[in-house]
Amino acid sequence: AYTNENPSPYIIYDAGWIRVLHDPNFAWKPGWKQAVLGYENASRILFTNVDTYDIFMEHGYSPERIRYTPFAVDTDLYKPVGQHATRNGPTFFMPSRPDWRVKGTDRAVHAFKRYLKRQPKAHLILVDWGSTQRDYVATKRLVNQLGISDAVRWVPLMPKRMLVKYYGVVDAVLDQFVIGALGTTGPEAMACEKPLICYVDSDPWMRWHRSVPPVLNCNTVDGIYERMVQVEDAGVREKYGTLGRRWVLKTCSLEVVARHQLKIYKETLAEAMPCA
Repeated sequence: AYTNENPSPYIIYDAGWIRVLHDPNFAWKPGWKQAVLGYENASRILFTNVDTYDIFMEHGYSPERIRYTPFAVDTDLYKPVGQHATRNGPTFFMPSRPDWRVKGTDRAVHAFKRYLKRQPKAHLILVDWGSTQRDYVATKRLVNQLGISDAVRWVPLMPKRMLVKYYGVVDAVLDQFVIGALGTTGPEAMACEKPLICYVDSDPWMRWHRSVPPVLNCNTVDGIYERMVQVEDAGVREKYGTLGRRWVLKTCSLEVVARHQLKIYKETLAEAMPCA
């Protein structure tokens, strides 16, 4: 453990927790003070969301300690499992947790409501993350209020291998429409050669990742609807599926990310033990 007398180097892997780490509304959670202390004393912090670097800076973290790393995607697990042809209406899958502020789940639901007027047999698959998720109940209520319950299917949380099967039988995946970054859902879907409908902000992507994910980019209800219409074209689905997997293999595969992180580990140890 880190102490002033024994400053053993350690690295923290941040997958977006910094968004709420210093929010006093979360300070009651068990272990929160220890987590804050852990971040403050870490030799390095690896951040995975391209938009969160500025959050670290706002809270006074030293830029020298902050390093970007992509999410690592197992491209042997996340891979195409067969081409899907739309039969009884287009099917969209949004596996990320229902979250209006960060994910924009409400925008996706409203867009799907509009899309049903065009394609009455379309379906939207959402994941039941449970009532402890703040916006899960709100999303279920919205679906009911919009009168689209028959077209929305809720599925339980599932193992990764089952998730890959879902990717294999849908026409497109919806991720998030607010922050401009991606979690693991987006790259995993792209690795399965599924077109990804979401919002990416090109500036932080180019700054930290050196490339922008090839997605059907949008962040409004109208934009999401237009992208849903666009993926009715099999050629569009194939194009974005191919580009997506190619991008993941080049920038987010296990081997690529492991080499990148190993350099950071060596750098950190060299600073801590310069004479070793």
